[in-house]
Amino acid sequence: MDRDIHKARALVVEPQATMRSILAAQLRDLGVGHVTTVQRTREARLALEQGPFDIVLCCREFEGMPDNGQDLLDELRRENQLPHSTVFIMLCSEVTYHQVVEAGESALDGLIIRPCSATALESRLLEARKRKRELAPVLQALDTGQDEQALALAIRRWEAQQPYALWCGRLGGELLLRLGRTAEARRLFEALAGPEGASWALLGVARAQLAAGQWQQAQYVVQRVLQSDPDNADAHELDGRLLIEQSQFDRALQAYGRAVEITPSCLLRNQHAGALAFYQGQAPSAAQWLSSAVSMGSQSKLFDPLTLVLLALLRADAGDLPGLHAAASQLALNRQRFADSPRLQRLGDVMEAQVMMAEGRTDDAMARLNTLSDAARDEAFDIEGANLLLGLWARTPVGQRCGPRHKALVRRLGLRFCTCLLYTSPSPRD
Repeated sequence: MDRDIHKARALVVEPQATMRSILAAQLRDLGVGHVTTVQRTREARLALEQGPFDIVLCCREFEGMPDNGQDLLDELRRENQLPHSTVFIMLCSEVTYHQVVEAGESALDGLIIRPCSATALESRLLEARKRKRELAPVLQALDTGQDEQALALAIRRWEAQQPYALWCGRLGGELLLRLGRTAEARRLFEALAGPEGASWALLGVARAQLAAGQWQQAQYVVQRVLQSDPDNADAHELDGRLLIEQSQFDRALQAYGRAVEITPSCLLRNQHAGALAFYQGQAPSAAQWLSSAVSMGSQSKLFDPLTLVLLALLRADAGDLPGLHAAASQLALNRQRFADSPRLQRLGDVMEAQVMMAEGRTDDAMARLNTLSDAARDEAFDIEGANLLLGLWARTPVGQRCGPRHKALVRRLGLRFCTCLLYTSPSPRD
């Protein structure tokens, strides 16, 4: 019996209209009080950001679409956009061994073959809600931001090997990382990995090593995971982060590109890969990934408005004035939503300067550029702003950027944000 199910709010994410209606009816027959249905993962992301749901039924495969339910779940879990008390059940056309492993690693609450019977759905749903009630103290502490209390409760269950001990152990490792206790996190993930070396636990070890600045050790662990599981998107993404730390940007871009290839509907990975491709001068790849990110969810909390600015610069370079104006309009909407954001104000100024240049309003553009250059002296001016400012200057006519003022700006930004490491090889006598 689940006496509180009438209070539950459910979200159904299913591309087929008939199946959406059937699933919604099955949930209502089980007593669920409120059911919302959507067709795409981007609509689901927005719905989940706007209000909490107690139950989510999500299709894993979306035929003819880049959407993927597993990618959605992984992203929401990774970015803490899904309450831990929410039951998330995945609906699959078939269940393979890889999907079962993937489901376990993402803390999925259930995996059901679609179309599913009302009996099968009821069984999985009630079991998942029972588990949530069993872990309620831990989940409530998490959802209210009491990380230390949640950590203590989770570690106690893990050490006592109480029901759901593995889940609690994994949670404990994530919380230790969040709290900056990297050595403890590494030891816990090593214990969770066990002799078989579970991929998710080994990646936890590598993340702890990365946080501690142990890049080579972390990279060894990541490569170990990739050797046994070459399609592990999390491993490719972590590999990319490690390579960036070591300034190996071309290899990092390959790693991020592979992560996007495996999980094409992941908003954050498209943004990260697109930004890195932009800064590496890979315009076609950058435009593809950044455009995908915009189409997936420009209204999402996970969306970075920098994506629109970088995409606008690429469209201006390609002579795509309508595309540039479209990006500018979308950024203007973001600025209206977050009117007090200094970062959005700066991004908006960069966008307006680019539009002025593209429209041939050179005097207005140079005035805006000079204003931005003066702002570069402010303490709050960061490396993102420096990159965008230099990117704008690089797109002005040569005659406009050869004067002493521009040279002084480049020197000032270089001294402030760039580090030059001088290395002298020891002589044979040393």
